[in-house]
Amino acid sequence: EVGVAGGVQRGTDAGSLGWIDPIVGLYYRGFENLTLFVRSEPHAERPSLAAIVEESPYVASAPHVRPRHYSTDLHIGASWRPSQDVRASAEFFLTRGQWVPVYVDVDSSGVWAPDYRGIVRSSGIQSSCYVTLTDADEIGGTLTIRENQWSRTTEAVPYMSGFELDTYAVHRFEFGLRLVPSFRIMGSRPVNVRATRSLSSYLDIGLRAEYIVLPSLTATLAFENILGTKRTLWERYTGVPSVATVSASYSW
Repeated sequence: EVGVAGGVQRGTDAGSLGWIDPIVGLYYRGFENLTLFVRSEPHAERPSLAAIVEESPYVASAPHVRPRHYSTDLHIGASWRPSQDVRASAEFFLTRGQWVPVYVDVDSSGVWAPDYRGIVRSSGIQSSCYVTLTDADEIGGTLTIRENQWSRTTEAVPYMSGFELDTYAVHRFEFGLRLVPSFRIMGSRPVNVRATRSLSSYLDIGLRAEYIVLPSLTATLAFENILGTKRTLWERYTGVPSVATVSASYSW
């Protein structure tokens, strides 16, 4: 598989930006149930202001918004599917991005501004596994270990974690109840460009219960951070200890 992608962005504070990138995918399926792959998928992202605020809830007012160009997005790995009930994959990845925002608190005021200078690099491994145990049960999870670096300091990128583990399980009861416990570990994250301070890692356990009241009506009760773990999501800003949400959906 071979392709070419490109684009032109106008109207940014950096003027007109353009790029052309080759896209290549090589797959080898010579082994039973196993596929080896090499993919190079350079691309551009055009985030909105809402996306910037979602990444950094405490961003300075009226931040600059620029397209992000990942001239390198390389994936080398393997996927394994011995049956319809089991699928797993593991890969090494390497990305190199320009105009990727690095959030910095210049005057230590607790308000961050995106810095678009330099190059943001990220490399590491990611593995995932999903298993259907029975008609009523399934489990799955994804593990990511990576190293992030900003070319201006050669240190880790603020607020990018080097370790993340997300797992879940599903059980369906015959009377219409569906339970989904989840388990997440977020590794420590640096908070300044010199990586001299960092936020502690945390554990987040959640539970989601969905009940089919009628074929067209579903009631949901969701718990986030059941243990009330202290989650410092941003320096000097601690997340809500525990959250419970009740909702209902109706379709016709």
